Amino acid sequence: MNLRDLYSRQIAIINVGMSTAYGIPGPLFKGGTFRFVPIPESYPSSLTLTYADLGLSKWVIDPQVGVHNDPEFDTMTYGDYKYREDGTRNIRVSNALKLRPKDFLFFFASLANKKYRRMGRALGMFLIGFFEIRRVFAYDEAKISTLTKKNAHRKRKNDSDYTIWKGTRNSVLFKYAVPISKRNVDSYLRTSRGVHLPWGSEDKNGRTRTDLEVINSATRASRLIQPEFRELFWNYIIENNPKLSIHQ
Repeated sequence: MNLRDLYSRQIAIINVGMSTAYGIPGPLFKGGTFRFVPIPESYPSSLTLTYADLGLSKWVIDPQVGVHNDPEFDTMTYGDYKYREDGTRNIRVSNALKLRPKDFLFFFASLANKKYRRMGRALGMFLIGFFEIRRVFAYDEAKISTLTKKNAHRKRKNDSDYTIWKGTRNSVLFKYAVPISKRNVDSYLRTSRGVHLPWGSEDKNGRTRTDLEVINSATRASRLIQPEFRELFWNYIIENNPKLSIHQ
């Protein structure tokens, strides 16, 4: 693929998967390999799989709990809501909704090595894979299309009004997790005002926030990588996954 063409496409990043809010972050192994562990399912149905079904028993407290397997990297789908229950826009996906076919949706998640998992803490946040967008399905189509039938929102009890992003065959779950840290974030991500993230800022109690807390706060909603930083972003991804290839 022509790299200039690659750099011309939009990129959004969005946070997914297990975190300390739901349990223990997914495992990060020596060398940078990892397992993606989705969050528990809040509205299970008879179609909902368990962590045991997905072969993730070792990495969760209760393997028989239903899992919200989203994104799923079998048929490459990801679902979320355009609006919240109170009718307001879901800012979490506002930038992801700007993506069009051939753009990229990158996923990042909290991960922890053995030491941090014992403490129930995240070691950090890591980019874990991406979808090259094939199509974005609005609810009326998403709920009936054969292309979205494996998405967790299709399997939820009484679920409605979701959007589903469908990836192409170029979509991938990385072999090696890509760290998100102060050093590399400064090379490709800015605030909405175009400045660096507020490293060393204080929380509402006057305590200096850690770098991880700053990153977490800045990425609660999906974020777009600005055009001038896309090449640096892709270089960093490929540096950590040198065998990664994207075909037209």
